[in-house]
Amino acid sequence: QGRIATCNDNSIILNVAGIGFSIAVAHPELFKKDTDISVIIHMQWNQEQGPSLYGFLHEQEKIIFLMILDCSGFGPKIALLILKKISPINFLKAIQLADLKAFSGISGIGPKKAEQLVVQLKHKVKDLLEAGIFENSAASTDQIALEQWKDISQALQSLNYSRQEIDRGSRRQDADRYRLYGAE
Repeated sequence: QGRIATCNDNSIILNVAGIGFSIAVAHPELFKKDTDISVIIHMQWNQEQGPSLYGFLHEQEKIIFLMILDCSGFGPKIALLILKKISPINFLKAIQLADLKAFSGISGIGPKKAEQLVVQLKHKVKDLLEAGIFENSAASTDQIALEQWKDISQALQSLNYSRQEIDRGSRRQDADRYRLYGAE
C-alpha cells in the first residue's frame, strides 16, 4: 500500500513510507498520480538485475501472469503484454477454445508461440475454471458464458464435429454479435 508518485508507459512508482518502488504494470492508465492505492505485487529475481516488481489491481490478473510465467519461453514482459491486450477471462476463454488468433498482434508471440501457450496451459485453465476462482469476479457473466460454451463444445465433439468446425461456429457467432451491436 502506498501513494502513486508517477505513472509511466509501462510502470508506476509507488511511494511506501518514503521509499519509491518501480512496479511494472499491464495497465498504467488505470493508476492516478497522487492517489493512495493497494497493489498486489509479484517479485521476480534476476541474477544480473536483481529484483523486479510486477503489480496488479486484481488477484485474477496475478494468477494469469503466474500461469504464463510457468510456460517455458515466456517471461514477465510477454506476460504483461498479454494482460495488456487480453483480459483475464478472455485469456482463459482463448486458451480453453484454442483461439490462437486472440494472441495475434502481441509483440513476441507468433502462431507457434501462441500454440505452445495453449498446449502448455490447457489443463491448468481447466483446473482453474473447475476450482471456481473466477466466479466471484466482475467477469462472472463471461465465466458463465465460457462454461456454457465448454459444455456446447464437448457436446458437438461427441457428435463427431471437428475442432475446426466448432471454432468456425464460435467465430461466426462472435461476428454476428458484433454486427448486431453496430460494431465492425
